[in-house]
Amino acid sequence: MDMSFMSELLVQGRDAGRVLERLPTAKVDGEEGTITYCQLLNEDGKMEADLTVAKLEKDKFMVVATDTAHRHVETLMRRRAEDDECHAFIIKDQTGAFAQLNVQGPRSRELMSSITSHDMSDAAFPFRSVQQVEIGFARVTVARITYLGELGYELSIPTEQAVHVYDLLVAEGEKSHGLVHAGLKALASLLLEKGYRDYGHDMDNTDELVSTGLAFTCDFEKQGGFVGKEAVLKFPPNAWCRYCLMTRSPCCFTERS
Repeated sequence: MDMSFMSELLVQGRDAGRVLERLPTAKVDGEEGTITYCQLLNEDGKMEADLTVAKLEKDKFMVVATDTAHRHVETLMRRRAEDDECHAFIIKDQTGAFAQLNVQGPRSRELMSSITSHDMSDAAFPFRSVQQVEIGFARVTVARITYLGELGYELSIPTEQAVHVYDLLVAEGEKSHGLVHAGLKALASLLLEKGYRDYGHDMDNTDELVSTGLAFTCDFEKQGGFVGKEAVLKFPPNAWCRYCLMTRSPCCFTERS
């Protein structure tokens, strides 16, 4: 899947971790090489953005959001940095500098292993990890994460080398791994099957976090909390979110509150 429309923001500097830790629902300034799925909320506990934050190095992060939330997410981070009087905080929009190709499915590890000497095993490359991988002549930032509910990888490739990596993937994939191309309609149907959410379609800024079934992204013990925490905690503890009520499963929020 070609997901190059996704927004990629490089956030770095001494204060980068401090700013990013304060905004999203989850703890993102943790172990290096880890990607975290989280939400941005307003003070009323309603959704502002749905994103992932990857900690690449000590003071270097990659924030990925949908194309529709591109400037919104960037603005929220800049305002937080100004409010906290952070000076060593730099945001670089690198959306146009990188293409994103997603390799998803039960045979994705086999395909990735066939085009790189990098160890792609589960032990060396666990779920939610981000690593630099040499593919052909390119150095690619690979995140083992999925938006489909299957084993899969998101490849952020320097734009000038994107066609080269794409050609390698297609040649090897079609030869030995049953590779097929898929688009956003296929992605949408797979999201429905897995029960994942799509910001702008399944939820928006009129929805409270708990009602969307995404309260599991909250780290209520995180030092300093997060924007909207107080509003989220006011949600009735015996209430079920829409998703858990629909699936008749134990409520994600009730279990964690």
